[in-house]
Order: sequence, then C-alpha cells, then structure tokens
Amino acid sequence: MMGLETGLYSLLLLLLYLTAKRSSKSLRNQFIFSAIGLLLFLTRPESVLILVIIFLGLIIINFDDNEPPTAALSILIVGIMLISLLRYSVFGVYLPNSVISKSLLIESISNLNILLPRILYGSYYIALWLLSSLFLTLPAILDIRFFLRERSFNIFVANSIILTGILAALINSGDWMPFSRLLTPYLPIITILSAISLNRFVQEIKWFPRIAINLITFTAAVLIGAYSLWMLLPISYFKYEQWPEGKCYEDAGNLLKPYLNETTIIAPEGIGTIGYKLKETTILDFFGLTEPYIAKKGTLPRAVFNMGKHHYEYTMRKQPDLFFFHSDLGNHIPYLNKWEYSTKYTTYNITNEYGELTVGIKNSLDSLLVPPLQKGFDVQQINTKNIIRNPAADWPLGEK
Repeated sequence: MMGLETGLYSLLLLLLYLTAKRSSKSLRNQFIFSAIGLLLFLTRPESVLILVIIFLGLIIINFDDNEPPTAALSILIVGIMLISLLRYSVFGVYLPNSVISKSLLIESISNLNILLPRILYGSYYIALWLLSSLFLTLPAILDIRFFLRERSFNIFVANSIILTGILAALINSGDWMPFSRLLTPYLPIITILSAISLNRFVQEIKWFPRIAINLITFTAAVLIGAYSLWMLLPISYFKYEQWPEGKCYEDAGNLLKPYLNETTIIAPEGIGTIGYKLKETTILDFFGLTEPYIAKKGTLPRAVFNMGKHHYEYTMRKQPDLFFFHSDLGNHIPYLNKWEYSTKYTTYNITNEYGELTVGIKNSLDSLLVPPLQKGFDVQQINTKNIIRNPAADWPLGEK
C-alpha cells in the first residue's frame, strides 16, 4: 500500500544519491548503487522512472566522472525484470493493485480527457508544495544551471529522482493524501541540492575569502532549513493523532473479535485499523487496493484522483458478513441496494465518544453481533432502502 512506506522511501532516495557519487569508481560500489535501486523499485514501482531517466541520461550526456556506471544499470535492468516476472507469476500482474486501482497508467496517459485535467490538478498540488517550502526549494531549482555546466552524475541522479516525483504527482492529479506521502520524501535530496547551489553561487561572487564563503553558505543553509521547518510545523502530519473513525474501527474490532472466526468476511471502507485488530478475519476491500478482481474490473480512471474501485456486484456476490462505512452512506448504499443490500443486511449507526461508523450486518448474524457492539457504542438502526445517491460519488462503472 503506497503511503505506509514514506520514511523508508525517503531514506532509499537519499542513499541512491549518496552512492551515485562513487558508483563509477568500482564494481562493488556499482553493485551497492544497483541494490538500492532495486529496493526503491520494491518500495514504490514508480521508481522505475528514475532508472529510465538515468539510462537515457547516460546515452545522451557526457558526464564528468571517469566512466559511466554501466554495470550498475545492467544489474538494475535484470533485477527489475526478474522482480516483475516474480510478481506476475504470483499475482498475475506486473504492477501492484494499488497502482492499477489508483492510476491505470496506460488508460490515463492515452486519454487526453483524463490526462490533461490530472496534469492541471497535479500542477496545483506541486505549486502548493513548493510554496510551503519555497526557501528550501528555490536554491535547488537554481542548481540546474550548475549541472548544465559541470554535468556531475550524482547531481543528475538527484534531479532524476525529483523529476520522477513530479511526474508521479502529475499523473495522479496530485493526491488526496497530504504532501508527506507523495512529495515530501524528496526534501532530503532537495536540501542537498540547495546547499550545493548556495555554495557555488557564493563562490561565483568572489567577494569573500574561502572561510567566509563556507560560513555564509552554512549560515544560509541553517536559516533556510529552520525557516522551512517553522513553515511546516502547523501541518498536522508532524503530530500523531488517532483518526476518530479509526479509533471507532479499533473499538468495534475489539468488541466483535470473540464472535468472529477465520470464515468471517468483513467489507470495511477503512481496511487498515480493523484489519490489524482482526488478523484471522478475511478483509474484502471494495476499494480494490488489495482485492485483485476489483482492482482489474472496477471503475475506469477519472480526471481527478481515483478513490479506488467500487465493483459492488462482485462485493455482494462475496456475501460479506459485515460492512463498515465511515463516509456519507450516499457514496455506497444506493449502489449496493441494486444487489439487494437492504433486504439482506440490517444497518446500524454506531457512535461513541470518539466518533461514529455505519455497520451493515448480515440478517442471520444480527442477533449475535449487535449485543457486543452495544457494550461500547450507542447503536441505532437505519433504514437504507431510500438513501439518496451522493452526486459527488459518481463512480463511472462502479455499479456493475
């Protein structure tokens, strides 16, 4: 699942840049460089774009290093092919379901009616991110002029990494998650490029002796870093706060766990917390991020960011014992009703001090599962036969 690996991804990006400084010196260093590249590909599949950009750069650009790291690229290419073949042999697809479900890359790029609005949304997302750390990103942008003159391989790798992040944001029309997931992992690389750019710029002025240049550069880098952190401090992703509905999922999972077994199927809108609480229970993800069939057969990509697939006919065929919803019921119930949800399930609104959820319980399990929920929630039955469809949740093929 993209999003849970952000810290690891950021570290691997930084290590790829650092090893690129020495990748052409020996075969051992090239092996380390390629191994980090393969870990990046395993962490996030869009990392293959970094390899493509580096490969094209080695063909087109004459770098200042002694020799290009051709052995590293060969190892990377073979490794990515083997990993892709392994993934296909196990899952029947070359890309993870999260990528297929969210982006459907081929369809998105080939259809201008989808691609152009996504680029516009993604551009707005990137612009907001740049403005949130402008004093850190601006010197990094200026570093491009130094690269064009010196053509250092490790600086080219850094720029390739950042370009990949921009392309991913554009294709995904930004992201519905905060910057910390899609773009902020690139800040360590940008910090390094900013420091290099500042140092070279001060050196070009030639007004100061060497020790003064180093002092000015160091002071400027510290001030820029401190100011950028100060700008980002109010943003909530620096604080760990339990998601209110997530706490409700957790509480409901704890209450229901003694009454469920390995044959139980739960279809929750939020699969994370309750999935960890009910490890022996089958989780049916109707968003299609972990469900292969829904990922392949659900909705087509839209111009704006896809919130996943919604193949409700398939979901109902699986006959889940429980549904959990935390968003507007108009997003889902009207679609489920076409396959007799309201006649096969009894629906309740459950609330406690932390928040509220909606739970749909199969009629045959109603008397078994409602009493445990009543121990931790205020439970009120809901009539779902006439819930109005939410116009904002118009999944193109989600009703099939």
